[in-house]
Amino acid sequence: MQFGALEIHALPEGRFTVGLDKRFVPHTEGDPLPPGTLFVSVCPLLVRTPSETLLLDTGLGSWAEGRGTEVIGENLARHGVSPEDVTGVLFSHLHFDHAGGAVTPVGAEYRPTFPNAEYVVQGAELSAEGYKGESARVRDLVADVLDREGQLRQLDGDGPITDEIEAEITGGHTGAHQLIRLLAQQLTQPALDLAPAPIELVDCSNFLRHQPGLDTHRPGAHPDPERVGQAVCRVRRKQEDTLP
Repeated sequence: MQFGALEIHALPEGRFTVGLDKRFVPHTEGDPLPPGTLFVSVCPLLVRTPSETLLLDTGLGSWAEGRGTEVIGENLARHGVSPEDVTGVLFSHLHFDHAGGAVTPVGAEYRPTFPNAEYVVQGAELSAEGYKGESARVRDLVADVLDREGQLRQLDGDGPITDEIEAEITGGHTGAHQLIRLLAQQLTQPALDLAPAPIELVDCSNFLRHQPGLDTHRPGAHPDPERVGQAVCRVRRKQEDTLP
């Protein structure tokens, strides 16, 4: 897709089943949903600006059963991009279905998947709520590897990342979850686990009226559902303000 000076491509990794054990198992269309699991789709985005080649999140990487970071590498190759071409990675948050692909196991250690990229996250996310068990372990692993290699940039609140892109903290899903706003045509990337379903971005009043349903729609998905609702409405109002 072309939006002004920005070129945007979805990098779908597929559909997975996941249960309380947090195992992301690739799902084959037509197979039944295993008991105690739900469906999750994983889809980072590739954004090309006049001066940068960026990723919005990095997918599961080796935290998808039977897979690794070759998946995002193959998806990038379809658009003529190699891991070495990526100049920046913008994390919404550091759950491993969004940040697992940032690092690649090499022997007994992990290394950055994109060796020439600056990885950008809210600094507060490194100690934010919304992580426990394997989620907390992966967050710390990813941050430590990137920091060790001098590739981690920690933001301090809302503001510009590049001339074409800015960040806004929404919280709710995790303590310092952020959305990424693409400024070429005031586009917002909402698919960052902010709302449980895309339809809930359409009508803010409907979202807030059904706010208690968040906890049953995706159990444990949002430590602060009220903050999620406020963020969704704020995003929607900004989108409406920029429509012709």
